[in-house]
Order: sequence, then structure tokens, then C-alpha cells
Amino acid sequence: EIINLLQNNTDTLQDNGDGTFTHTAVDGTQLLFDANTTTYVNNNDGTYTFTNANGATMTIDVINDVVTNIQNQGDVYTEIINLLQNNTDTLQDNGDGTFTHTAVDGTQLLFDANTTSVVNNGDGSYSVTNSDGTTIDINYTADNGISQSANHFQLGGNLIKPTTLGTTGVNTLSITGLEKGDSPTHNIMVLNANGVLKQVKAAMPRFFYMPAILLPTSSDQVPAGEIYGTVDLYNKYHSQFTGVTNTNFITNTANAGNALPVLPATEFNYYITYYDSSVFYNVSISDSGVLTYDVYPTSAVTEATFMNIVFEVKP
Repeated sequence: EIINLLQNNTDTLQDNGDGTFTHTAVDGTQLLFDANTTTYVNNNDGTYTFTNANGATMTIDVINDVVTNIQNQGDVYTEIINLLQNNTDTLQDNGDGTFTHTAVDGTQLLFDANTTSVVNNGDGSYSVTNSDGTTIDINYTADNGISQSANHFQLGGNLIKPTTLGTTGVNTLSITGLEKGDSPTHNIMVLNANGVLKQVKAAMPRFFYMPAILLPTSSDQVPAGEIYGTVDLYNKYHSQFTGVTNTNFITNTANAGNALPVLPATEFNYYITYYDSSVFYNVSISDSGVLTYDVYPTSAVTEATFMNIVFEVKP
């Protein structure tokens, strides 16, 4: 079609059969050439040069004429636009969820946008299936302090990386409705120098001295049921603080029936900060708070024959 346009919308040169030629421009302007007095040269670049008997010349530029016509949106340009508009695919919205595609040759194809289905799988995922049966699964997962139950995402879960909550004087963090607890069976929350949360024992000193007890230096001083050279320090501490098997446990009337707070044996580190090395040797304490020692058989007991025992509450 473009070739036809070029052929039908360019200059023409007609042989009149009598030695003359008529040149007709695109705009219809005509010029008569007498071949008997006019010569023309083909410049082989789409242009022709005519010279009359008087030596005057005129150059006809066929290609430039067509290009100029297109640039100036002339007849050639208009015809090309009409060709493009009348010879391209169309896509029509039918208004019912379908679309009709019409090719240049008139072939039509119907697209149905209603054939895609979405299924909620009830576990935080969705399945999307098109008309060809192809399915794509879309999954949502929760982690780092967030848990997932079916389609619900809830606060609560394991952290999988160091996590920071930023607060300001305006955007503060508050927790209401906390259950009341009792010390020392409950812990309290503290911040270290880097702002990291840690738990410590509530209302308990970091360390304290073992309650006063008798350390036997001879077998006849050992209470019934115990072994000479072995003293369960934790058990004696527990007995004294709670009043269990301790007939000397006395408190005021208003506090009757209560006991001092105690922790499990594994919650302590045990230390001996002093002992009479002229009387005791092979002194050691187990992780459960059991003291063992030996006594020199020829040793003499003096006012220095005692031990300082310290209980440290583990962090």
C-alpha cells in the first residue's frame, strides 16, 4: 500500500509522443519540456536535472518530494495514517468480563477474564487457578515473635534474630493487666548497659552468709543420721529458713505460719571464704551444696576453728 501511495503521489513525466514531455507535480502543476531543445541527466540518486535550450536547468528530486510531503502531513502522510488505522489489531471490552481481539485479517479471539478462581486454603495461603488449570499458590508465613494459626497472625512466638523495639518519650511501651506474683519464686526484669532485657531473682540479695551451724570436729558430735566430715549446707539452710525440722524457728505472732524465702539448691553458687586450716583439710563443696572435709587427728580446736560460708544467688 505504501508503494502504491508513493507511485500515486509523486511527480509524473509523460511522453507526449511528439518530442515533448509533460511534467506534473504532486500539487498538479504542469511544465512542458521540448525534448528537441531540452536535455536531462539521471543523477542516480533519485534526482533528475533538465537543461533547456537557453541553458537554464531544473532538478526534480523525487525522494525529497515524498519525504517533504510526509513531514508536512500532506496527501502521502494522510494516506499512510489511514492505512495504519485501518490495518491494525483491535481489542474490545465487551463489558461482561470478556474481551474480543480482532486481527487485521478479521480473525477474532474471545478472552474470558472470569475464568480465574481464587481459593482460600484456610492456612494463610491462597490458590489461584486460571482457565487452563494452572495453579499458583500464594503463601504467608509468620516468624520472629509472630505466630500463625490458620488465617490469623498473632503476637507471640520465638525470636529468630536480635530484635529491638524503639520507644520515645511520646511513643512509650506499656503492659497492663499483669498478674501479681510473690518473691522470691518470681523473677524481675532488668536492662543491662546495652538495653538488653534479662531476668534476675526478685527481692533476693546477690549473696548472703550461711546460717550458723555446728561443724563436727569429732565423730561424737555428728547428729544422728549424718556422716562425719559431710554436711549438707543447702539442706540445713532450707531447714532453718523454713522451720522444717527446726524446733528453734521462732517468729512474731503476726507472721506465724510463714517462712523465709528460699531458692532451689541449683540456684546458688557456694563459697568458703575462710576456714581454720590447722584443723580442717580436703575441704570442698558440691554443686548441690554438700560440704565435705577432713579433720587433723592431732588438731586443737580454738576460737579460730570455724568456716565462713557464702551463698551467691545465680543471675
